[in-house]
Amino acid sequence: MVRLVFSMILVCMFVGIASVAPAKDHQFTGDGLWDTREGGESWDSAVPIPNPLPYSDTGATCDNHWDVDFSCGYTGGSSPDVFYSYTACVNGLIDVSLCGSGYDTELAIFGSGHNELYCNDDSCGLQSHIANISVTAGQLYYIVVSGFAGSCGSYVINVTGPGCPVPTQDATWGHIKSMYH
Repeated sequence: MVRLVFSMILVCMFVGIASVAPAKDHQFTGDGLWDTREGGESWDSAVPIPNPLPYSDTGATCDNHWDVDFSCGYTGGSSPDVFYSYTACVNGLIDVSLCGSGYDTELAIFGSGHNELYCNDDSCGLQSHIANISVTAGQLYYIVVSGFAGSCGSYVINVTGPGCPVPTQDATWGHIKSMYH
């Protein structure tokens, strides 16, 4: 009888300890930060990057879904991702950097048909950077921020490149004058 009581006490203690163990909020690794400031959740809700460049933004990916698998880095498709869109105003080269982010990032650039054009994993430590991306004026590009093998967390994105031509005052004034003559 003593053994039975002792066994039951042990079982209760084990079950009690297991039930108070902290639950994991999510399955991801990284700095684990969540927020609602970041890029869009899908192709359709991609946050537009305005012209002229440069552009910077911050956010966190842990509160997003996984949507896209990349050809570089981990190709198992398990990290949440966020979407940005950029329409080039001139032909030229742009750089997209996630250097300084708080987790192991992956980065890809897609064309308007969702075809992958560029991909990078681990360019600056565990963060991603794609340099000298050739863009064509008037073309739409998607920039997708993700993580390596389930990683998520806070990121900083910087996009640099050529500025857009600014109309001269003479050209603007000439257009205004022609509207009234």
